[in-house]
Amino acid sequence: MQLIEHIKSAPDEESFFARLVEVHEWQPQFGKSEMARWADVLNMCDEVLKRAVTHVDTRGVLMAVDAEPIVVRRVAAVLSFTALLFENTFTRS
Repeated sequence: MQLIEHIKSAPDEESFFARLVEVHEWQPQFGKSEMARWADVLNMCDEVLKRAVTHVDTRGVLMAVDAEPIVVRRVAAVLSFTALLFENTFTRS
C-alpha cells in the first residue's frame, strides 16, 4: 500500500494536505483495499475535522471553519479524499 505510506509519511501538515489533494481520482493501480488499512490516515483526517469544529469565539458560536479560509480548504480536501476512499474500499462496518 504505497499510497497509504506516502500520505502517512508527510513531514508536516501542509504536505499531508498536498498529498490528499493529489488523489483527485482513484487510479487502477491503487486497487481496492480494506478500510482498516487506512486507519492511521483516517485518524489524521479526523483530527483535521475536530480542529475545524472547535469554537474560536467566547460566545461559542464561531468555529474555526467559519473564521479561517485555510480550514475550509483543508476540510474540503479531507472530505473529497475520504469520499474517494469509501468508494474504493471494502469491509466498511
